[in-house]
Order: sequence, then C-alpha cells, then structure tokens
Amino acid sequence: MPYIPFTDEQKRIANSVDLAEFLRCRGERLLRSGPELRMESDHSITIRGNKWYDHAAQRGGGPVEFVRAHYGMSYPEAMQLLLGGYGCATPFLETKPSAPEPEKELALPRANKDMRRVFAYLTKARGIDPKIISAFAKKKLIYEDAIHHNAIFVGRDMDGTPRHAHLRSTQSFGKTFRVNQAGSKPKYSFHWVGRDDTLYAFEAPIDLLSYLSLHSEDWENSSYVALCGLSEKSILWMLEQCPNLRQVALCLDNDQAGRNAIQRITDILTERGYGDVTACFPTRKDWNEELKAARGLLPEESVHGRKLDEDMLDELAKDASLEKGKLAQLKIPALLGQRDRYLQIGLSAKADECLKSAASYAISAAMREYHQMGKEIREEGAATYIKAVCEGTGGADRLASDLLDVQKQAQGIHTAEEKRGIAESWLTFAAQCLGAMGSTQEFQRAAEQNLTMEMGGMG
Repeated sequence: MPYIPFTDEQKRIANSVDLAEFLRCRGERLLRSGPELRMESDHSITIRGNKWYDHAAQRGGGPVEFVRAHYGMSYPEAMQLLLGGYGCATPFLETKPSAPEPEKELALPRANKDMRRVFAYLTKARGIDPKIISAFAKKKLIYEDAIHHNAIFVGRDMDGTPRHAHLRSTQSFGKTFRVNQAGSKPKYSFHWVGRDDTLYAFEAPIDLLSYLSLHSEDWENSSYVALCGLSEKSILWMLEQCPNLRQVALCLDNDQAGRNAIQRITDILTERGYGDVTACFPTRKDWNEELKAARGLLPEESVHGRKLDEDMLDELAKDASLEKGKLAQLKIPALLGQRDRYLQIGLSAKADECLKSAASYAISAAMREYHQMGKEIREEGAATYIKAVCEGTGGADRLASDLLDVQKQAQGIHTAEEKRGIAESWLTFAAQCLGAMGSTQEFQRAAEQNLTMEMGGMG
C-alpha cells in the first residue's frame, strides 16, 4: 500500500473510535463483563471505550493497535478502516470521555428454591458427575438463580464471603453466554481448597468440573481454580493463601490461546519461585469435550468426512482475490455468527451459504499470504490442497475455535516460512467450512435432543 500522510486530527479521530460500536458494525457479538465488554469470539479480549486488553497476550492499547493486532492489517489499512474506508460512508463514533465509575460491590443473583434445571443441564447436557455437583452445591459454590435459571459459580474468600460470581446460561443450543457478575474480584474466582500440595487451574468452571468427573478418585484432597478467562490472578491468590501448595498443573484449553497462556503463566510462576509447573492438555479442544466424548454425548463422528462438491470448490477458487483476502478477518467472524442465527431458526440452506462465503474469504486470505511472500498460488493448487484436507475432515464442528487459532497465528510480523504456514492454515479452515456444509440438520437435531433433556429436568 502506498504511503499515506495522515494528519494529526485523523490520527486523533482513529484512536478515539468507540471500539464496541466498531466491533458491532463488523458483526462481532459483545458480552457484558462488569464495567467492560468481552468479545464472544475471543473471551481473552476486553473492551472499554476506545481501549482494549488481551488478557492472554498481556497487551492492549487503542483502536489502531487493536485493528492491526486482531485483524492483521498494516498501519495505513487500519487507519483507513477506522476513518471510514472499505465501504463505510462515515467514520465510526468517537468514545465520549466519562468519569471513572465507582467500584461496585458484588451482589449475588437471588437463588432459586432448588437447582433442578442447573443440575439437569450439568449432568445431562455436560456429562458432569452428580456427586461432584452436589459437593460444590453443599458448600454454596454452585446454585441456580431464581429469575433466569442460570448456573452461578461462586468464588469465596478464606472467610467464606462471596467475592466472585460467574454466570453461565443453561441453554444447550445456539448462542449461549458466560459472564462475570458486576463487582466480582478476579482473584477470588470459582475454586476448591484441598489438603495436598497440588493446584489444578482451568479456564472455566465447567472445565474444572469435567476434569474432576474424569478423575474422580480422591479428588477432594487437591485444590482447583477456574480462571474464568486466562488471567493468572486467581492462581497467585490461591498460592498466597495456601502455603502447602507447591505444584501447579495448568489444565487449559488445547488451542493456541491456551498454549500461549500456559507459557506466559509458567514464566510468571517461575519468577516467583514455583518451579514445579506442568501443562496438562485434553486431547480434544477442552475438558468438557473430553468428558462428553467419554460419556458418548458427542454426535457420532464421521471417519471419512463428507463428500466435497468439487465444482463449488473450483468456483470459490476462481472467485478468490487479494482484495477479499484483506477483509477475511473482518468478514469471517460475522459470517459464522450469521450462520449460528440461521441455525437457530431452522434455515439450514442459508447457514450453508454463510459457510460457503467464509470458505471463499479464507481461500482469499491464503492467496494474500502467498502474494506477500512474493509467490502466487494457482486456483488448481488451492483446490488440490483443500481436497486433500477434506478427505480427513469430520467430527465436531469447532469452526469458531479453529478461526481463533488462525487469527492468533496471523498476528504480528512473520518470516516467509511462517507466512506459508498461515496460508496453509487458511486453506485448512476453508476445507473445514466446506466439510461442515450439510451438517446443519444433524446439528439442529442434536440441539433439539439436548433441549428436550434440559426441559425434562430431574423428573
């Protein structure tokens, strides 16, 4: 891109853009997390006004740096987008300065008279051991709220006072939500204190409970903490409060964000004198998927994948372009979100059209990576690579997490060899999108079965 002499006023406007409004315009869904907003597609990133922070990468800043880091754009591309380029008629709204909000006190949602709905959701939809749920419920660490019937996971201080509450919807299909109650203190997140010297750390409460369900023998003796994200604060607090804890097992998700967080947290713990830190990954994406597979709760997986429509693939390869490649990281999350909305209302054909478009943008992104290496990939080459990947594509639909992995991989400045890897990851993602087409009816049937189990309660 040629040099563009941006004025000081343009730089000020670009760095004053309201990031929440910007992201919503790009098709991102934002979740309330206390005074901040959290990206649904990447829970490690929080937004407040024109500022952002990536808790996994431990970095943040203003809108220009956000667009460069999250969408892989150059400085001129980021500036043009924020100032109203790429088809936007006007620049995005600027953040209005506001006085700092007073610190809120935690107010737990009112408890329901029983927790039948939450119990049914955790045992039937998630496969968690009923005895383990009961143990946490007896200590008032899990309950059901009276109004929305969400699962509430409570974090208490050493005196037993509630300091943190993580809310999780019990909806088992379509879009769900996870959010921390306003006033929650991160270091007190959902945990269990045992007697031995080992602390196990997880990303979410359901991961923690799933791991215990898989390793239930004498589980009460050890200590466990759910980070409710990827921050190390609750681990450090547990270690300070319990001098007997000398070993830490980081049991985070088996994805790029989890692996990055393990390296970062290990470095922090090592600096503080905790040398016995290990990583424990599930073989699947997270510990609940591991548990559901063991319980037979996942849809039957296809060994050979679905038959690929080669004519459609050839058409997509011909339509790919460098210009589309620039917008891939903006367009694909919106298309996956739209696909989910179509699934919820039963429009499977339209959901598949979203996957087809997402695959087209992914192919274009791969072409752009090759172009920046000074090479080109021909239509036949892209199609051949995708066909080879599709032969082994099958199993669980994890497009959102797969996309996140590619986006993380594409951040920053890369060597030619790294760019080749990124290009191949984009082509693999395109293959996964095409492999998922036609799976929407099975997805809907599984969702309906889960909903039936959930509505059935405890009987």
